[in-house]
Amino acid sequence: MNDVEKKKKGGCFKVGCLIVIIIFVVGTIIGSLLSDKEKTATNKTKVEEKQLTDNTTNDLPVVFDTKKYINKTKDDIINELGQPQSTDKFDWDSQGSGDKYNISTLSYKKDNIDYEYWFYKDKLVRINIDNENGIEFGTKNQLSILNLDTYKYKVKNINVAIDFVSKEAGIDESIPEQIRFMQVENSKAKNIKIIYNMLVAGQ
Repeated sequence: MNDVEKKKKGGCFKVGCLIVIIIFVVGTIIGSLLSDKEKTATNKTKVEEKQLTDNTTNDLPVVFDTKKYINKTKDDIINELGQPQSTDKFDWDSQGSGDKYNISTLSYKKDNIDYEYWFYKDKLVRINIDNENGIEFGTKNQLSILNLDTYKYKVKNINVAIDFVSKEAGIDESIPEQIRFMQVENSKAKNIKIIYNMLVAGQ
């Protein structure tokens, strides 16, 4: 083998080693990135699981079972609560759309708390609850006081109000479409609006 052939062979050997080293380094980097991505996904899952756990944990008792009143009629409410203290009728411009809906109401008072039940075509579409002392809802799974899971709702804070809109509004009829905590202060709401039909009784 002459000197030229030796140089060529040695050069090729060095190039081959360099390629192997580069492949090894790149592979190591990619493997590290994938490992970090898996760890991030795992941590995210753990956080989401913790949030779900938080959403099902609240030491506060249920003050009003909203699910109990799905699809109730006037007769249903009167049979349960007796004759109302007052009634009313009015046209409601829901969501400021300009469409008018003829609403009739039944109003009750119990333990210094006012309850107003709204009906459209004899179907319950909204309940207003007023308590001057405020209704405590806590900091975790606030809607548990209404026998609901907060994680099923999109939450928006608006000044002294908290707005909860169902992620499946118009689809899941087993829960109210919207909940509004009004006049909020120190995790208490003086007014709660339970809206079963946002199209008819929203805002």
